[in-house]
Amino acid sequence: MSKAMKTTMQKMSWIVVAFVASLSMLTLSTAVSASDEVERYHEISVADVNHVVLKNSVGSVYVEQGEGTELTIRAVFEGKRSGIMRRTKDVSDMNVEIRERRGVLTISFSENNVESTWHVTLPAVAKLDVDLGVGLVDVKVGATAVNIDLGVGDAKVEGLISEAGAVSANAGVGSATIRGAHDVKTKRAIVAETTSGRGDGEYPISIDIGVGDAGIRLR
Repeated sequence: MSKAMKTTMQKMSWIVVAFVASLSMLTLSTAVSASDEVERYHEISVADVNHVVLKNSVGSVYVEQGEGTELTIRAVFEGKRSGIMRRTKDVSDMNVEIRERRGVLTISFSENNVESTWHVTLPAVAKLDVDLGVGLVDVKVGATAVNIDLGVGDAKVEGLISEAGAVSANAGVGSATIRGAHDVKTKRAIVAETTSGRGDGEYPISIDIGVGDAGIRLR
């Protein structure tokens, strides 16, 4: 092998090494900057709020009664695989949208291929609406009217019989149960079920599900 050929092959080897190293650095940089799971936390004053609306597309919404005038929400966003390459959705920049207008606080999130799980601590407000496309809703309340609208999944509400007024659960396909209330009545039609009852108070509780199970328990 000639000296010139040896020199050329050495140069080519260095070029290959440099290319592989740069590719590795690019891959590492992408892995560091992208994330398939991220968590956000917010504290929001509800001193002047009487109506809270929670809107999530896919995931879970957990609500429990809190004290004081601060609503807290911890939201976890998890990217899902999609597309031909089955790449995981980057959720690095994901967050909930928070809006307040005329006493109504709205917290919302909607993004394809992302599952969002919320843990909300809610001080006493007059009304709570939860709107979820697919997933799970679990609410524990006291002196608050509750309305849940769920496309597909399961929803349950635990309330106080001393505070709850009229209560109703409706499932287009699935089951609807109410426990601990007065005058519980159930209607079943092939795959649909509707159940109603009442508590001793004035705050209504309503669950409406397209497909899934709805449950209300008063204690």
